[in-house]
Amino acid sequence: MGDDDTIFFTENLVAILGKYDHNQMYYIGGNSESVEQNVVCSYSMAFGGGGIAISHLLAAELVKILDGCINRYHYLYGSD
Repeated sequence: MGDDDTIFFTENLVAILGKYDHNQMYYIGGNSESVEQNVVCSYSMAFGGGGIAISHLLAAELVKILDGCINRYHYLYGSD
């Protein structure tokens, strides 16, 4: 996943993501450049920046709880 200022180098993505087993759950990204966010999230959250990647299996599991998350956290927003 990326946003309006993310540039994807397809060959690099294939080379890196091809090393992961697509039948496993993966959430791949970098730590935040914000020390505060890293402390608050205990380095357990992959931040956007250059984008994140999730495996198909993880996406299939997340979609099961998506509506509940949207309803529960309707007051939150995401931006950079």
